Amino acid sequence: MYKIELQNFHIKENKGWDAIESLAELTKLGYPSNRLGKYVRGSNEIQVTIGSTKVGQSLGLNEKIKKLVLSEFPLTDLSSTKTTNGAIDKPEYPTFLFLLEYKSHKLNAFMLKLEKLLIDTI
Repeated sequence: MYKIELQNFHIKENKGWDAIESLAELTKLGYPSNRLGKYVRGSNEIQVTIGSTKVGQSLGLNEKIKKLVLSEFPLTDLSSTKTTNGAIDKPEYPTFLFLLEYKSHKLNAFMLKLEKLLIDTI
């Protein structure tokens, strides 16, 4: 199994998945956390979860995130994932497949663009 490593982000290991956290202090800008998304070990899924927060919903982030994913990875299968923690009121969030072992630098570049999008949108 491949361990996620990104240059410009903090990776917090959890059971079965890794949180990808921004080093920019997004909470000071009004976001509820610095977590941009999750890497689900074993499935190669990147789940961009920040758009499903109340702040993200009010800013229409999920649509902007989907456009960013498709502009960076035009051949990816973009889907939506519903939260699995039992919170039925949260919307689905963008999910895409990504083979980290081959292109972690491309994921790092994508996350930097996502971070910039969040900062510019708030």
